[in-house]
Amino acid sequence: MKNKNTTIFLFVAVLIIFAVGSAAIYVEMRTNAGMDNTDRALACEDCNVIIVSLTNTRKDHIGTYGYERNTTPNIDAFFKNSLIFNNAFTHASWTLPSAVSFFTSLYPFAHGVMQRDKVQYIPENVTTFTELLKEGGYATAAFTGDGDYSRMFGTDRGFDVYADRESYGDLDIQIDETDIVSIKSYVSAASLLPAAGKWLMQNRKKKFFLFVQGFETHCPFTPSGQFEEMFDSGYEGDVDFSRCLWTFERVEPKIKGGEKFWPVRTWFEPGKGPLDVLLSERDVEKMISLYDGEIAQADDALAEFFADIEAFGLEKNTIIIFMSEHGDLFGENGRFMRGGPLRGTFYDPVINFPLMIRHPNVKEPIVVDDLVQMVDLAPTLLSILGMDDVDKGVRQGKKLGLSVFGDKETNEYVYAGSRYVSDNVFFKGTSTVESIRGKKWKLIKETIALKGETKEYYELYDIKNDPGESEDVYGTEKDISLFLKERLRLWSEEILIR
Repeated sequence: MKNKNTTIFLFVAVLIIFAVGSAAIYVEMRTNAGMDNTDRALACEDCNVIIVSLTNTRKDHIGTYGYERNTTPNIDAFFKNSLIFNNAFTHASWTLPSAVSFFTSLYPFAHGVMQRDKVQYIPENVTTFTELLKEGGYATAAFTGDGDYSRMFGTDRGFDVYADRESYGDLDIQIDETDIVSIKSYVSAASLLPAAGKWLMQNRKKKFFLFVQGFETHCPFTPSGQFEEMFDSGYEGDVDFSRCLWTFERVEPKIKGGEKFWPVRTWFEPGKGPLDVLLSERDVEKMISLYDGEIAQADDALAEFFADIEAFGLEKNTIIIFMSEHGDLFGENGRFMRGGPLRGTFYDPVINFPLMIRHPNVKEPIVVDDLVQMVDLAPTLLSILGMDDVDKGVRQGKKLGLSVFGDKETNEYVYAGSRYVSDNVFFKGTSTVESIRGKKWKLIKETIALKGETKEYYELYDIKNDPGESEDVYGTEKDISLFLKERLRLWSEEILIR
């Protein structure tokens, strides 16, 4: 009997071991099903998410990306051991459509939020990234500089706390009117960081998503205190940089006394119309120095916020992102600023935005050269967090597999496209701008509807050999022009332009 019981016991034990082993194999198979190397390397289920966006900040004016001026010592240090993306591209040259593309993973032509004056709203039938996190048990908060992040566009959807001009008073956020950086009352991140830090302290033990955004680097460029002359203390010109200085089409410099001057326009007082201004090369140098001062001032304001994150130990279970919705222009291709929502400018300094991701699993700098689109960020983050997406079939972005982890690069080309409808004194008409960009070639198409007449314009650049987009070869590289035009047309049809 004893031998029989022993045999039965051993048999049962073997069955249990087999069952446990099979279950473990099943769980591993289920866990790895559909996972690529990037998923496994970056999986961070239930991690927190913090996004810091300094709108209008050019990638090439950040130390991490090789800028010679010390504009971003705190950002550089905090994101030293991060994923650093060289080729991240947005889909419009101004904030609102780019932001909505992030939250929805839809291109501007699909989500339709491309006009500020005629208020457009995120489609109700699309679940936003924030709403998915909230439904997944995340505490959610956004501290924004208002303007293109006003809740009237729907960017507040899914946030438990949403700071914009409508709620600053309720959240005890004091805005110094001298901090308002444009006629659209855009507010800097520096004014919002104390409240954001307080929310972080109160919610740090929860699973949370925190979005912090500001407009320091939006024109006009008026840094204060030590930052005003930080990079240029010897300017003696008379240009008033307290107003935005724009172009709305390509301009050629005027030569006066053997010196080059750029014609730009600015709006001084309501009701008085625009004023024409000529910028010398020295004036442009000063403008860039002031812009860099704004970046440095924002970086300085972020120091305490970054210190709080590390003091709370949040870097151990939090994905932290630094980005911008777009950059700006300082004379490249005969343009200053971007034309804003009045007319698109899709050169790389505008649409190639900075993107750094600090991740608990990343212990050293990892430079990513893969082509990445703004619409790819939400699907990728949801995958990293192990979350399902009820609108997965609607999204136009892709979950990224990164070549640095051994996966095939996700995007062969990145696309941009937006429509600009304006009855402004600076530009009256409709400008539809699209682009397709690979690592070798980039095609830009602009369709102008003006005074009942519609015209198409194309530019083609050999990005690999001409990264500054200085030589338009559309007229000579006919085969590649035709190929990219067709690819752009197919993309336009696929995403349902409306």
